[in-house]
Amino acid sequence: MNTVFYNGVIKTMDNAYPEVSAIWVKDGVILRVGSDEEILAVAGEEAKKVDLEGKLALPGFCDTHMHMLFYGSLLQRIDMTEAKSWEEC
Repeated sequence: MNTVFYNGVIKTMDNAYPEVSAIWVKDGVILRVGSDEEILAVAGEEAKKVDLEGKLALPGFCDTHMHMLFYGSLLQRIDMTEAKSWEEC
């Protein structure tokens, strides 16, 4: 997939470019960040264009895949890892 996300507020967490308006992503890899004009020009016509309409984008996050319901049920369980006998249980 070859996609340009533009017209946004994109926080890069990179001191060289802390905030940009466009990002070019191809096959899950960030190729370039910069201004709308710059990124739209280098990505070419074949890239899919997604207008962020001024919204915030935070690229590069990895899904931790935490199942919140399962995690919540774990918090309700009694920790018996330190119990040494049936009486302690």
